[in-house]
Amino acid sequence: MSQKILQHISLTDELINISRIISNSGVSSYIVGGFIRDSLIGVKTVDIDIVVNNKVSEIGSLLAKKTNGKCITLDKKRNIYRVITGTLYSNIQIDIVEAATGIKNDLMNRDFTINSMAINMSNVAKMSKTTIGIKDIIDPYNGIKDLESNKLQLTSPNSLREDPVRLIRAIRISSQLNLEISSTLKDAIFEQSHLINKPARERIRAEFLNILNQKNSSKWLREMDSLGLLTQIIPEIEHAKGVSQSKEHYWDVFNHLIESVNKIEEIFEYCLSKNPQNTTIGNQFMSQIPTYPAIDCHFNSIAGNGHTRVTASKLACLLHDISKPETKTIEETGKIRFLKHAEKGAKISEIILKNLKCSNSLINIVSNQVLYHLRPGQISQKSEIPSKKAINKYYRDLGTVAIDTLYLNMADYLAAKGPLLEQSDWEKYCLVINDILKNGLNKNIPDKIPNLISGQDIMDKLNLNPGPLIGNILTKVQDAQEDGIIKNKEEALKYIEKFTSLGE
Repeated sequence: MSQKILQHISLTDELINISRIISNSGVSSYIVGGFIRDSLIGVKTVDIDIVVNNKVSEIGSLLAKKTNGKCITLDKKRNIYRVITGTLYSNIQIDIVEAATGIKNDLMNRDFTINSMAINMSNVAKMSKTTIGIKDIIDPYNGIKDLESNKLQLTSPNSLREDPVRLIRAIRISSQLNLEISSTLKDAIFEQSHLINKPARERIRAEFLNILNQKNSSKWLREMDSLGLLTQIIPEIEHAKGVSQSKEHYWDVFNHLIESVNKIEEIFEYCLSKNPQNTTIGNQFMSQIPTYPAIDCHFNSIAGNGHTRVTASKLACLLHDISKPETKTIEETGKIRFLKHAEKGAKISEIILKNLKCSNSLINIVSNQVLYHLRPGQISQKSEIPSKKAINKYYRDLGTVAIDTLYLNMADYLAAKGPLLEQSDWEKYCLVINDILKNGLNKNIPDKIPNLISGQDIMDKLNLNPGPLIGNILTKVQDAQEDGIIKNKEEALKYIEKFTSLGE
């Protein structure tokens, strides 16, 4: 399938001015990479890559001075600088690197053919018009043709080995532009997938999260797996393959994780973009999903590493059952169980995300969703409407991930049922989730119930030694306090006397 390529690239006044500033300095310079690629398909971008033959830092300082911008050193060793200029509402980001051996060698060393194009800035500086024709683009590797054919191909056979982060960048670019990865590139990625862990983990994390940020990221997760990348980045997920589940689950653990990402994507597509056409389960099911006016604001807020709660929720879906392989047991009756898999999964998720150098805020949001992903289904018996006390406790325990976990739980439910989803069961389930959501949003739930008594009070009163029993009694006291059975310390001390006779 081919796409239409524009025959002219529009240049802003700012870009023409930048070209003239550099040209007047006597330095040879070229616009390269993503700006040309995106402009050819009509995608606006304010990120511009420029290569110069020398005086990189001087050019950065000059541009910053002339445009009232700021020059930042990105990599002093590799001589890379960034200039941020423009207004508050239209910032332009210019990355400047050195191409001491000329533009031909620079383009030859770039990753993919669609990024191996250049525009001579001297020509731009001389222009009286604001467009440049396609014939004036330097394109030695037929990047325009590949872009028109929707194909991603390597510029050089050594490209991946020279910078292994390009292994995952191929997936990210393809997911953003909906490109087909050429068979030659697929073979090269598969053969060299073991190199993906050589680059800095921050670089891998950035590409991986950008893939999850795409609307159809579940498709690209499967592509990553087929090319050997997913299990290199998250080795723990390899153990999920082929692990069967109870009869309530249609998929094995691995496919359930990927399908959970797919389902939460469909949920967000429906709830955030109000576009149910791109779902696989049908509008009659999607219309039952509870939503609320501020849902866009919540899920589009930043969770960490510059990514929103949408991306964080996809990551939580991918990891929520990560510990099932190691917690699986089969009873004599044949019943399959995964005891404590949520608690263990939260710890494993934390390790995985720390290894990827994720921010603490993102780690907390994702690992807490994994820890509590079963709670919405446990808040009441079967399809009964939950009690006020249970809902209050749910929001107190989950805090900032209470809403996120409701939507994760819905995605989990849909992925578990798969094509066997029954509408009547789904409607009952959604009524419970809706009640949790609406009651939590409409009521002022205190963060914590003040303790009427302490663990020491319990030990003194009941003559007990320290241990788990003390915590259990404290929980019972809090439940009674929330139910209005006890209101002060004296009543609490009287209340716990009965636990002695019960042997608790």
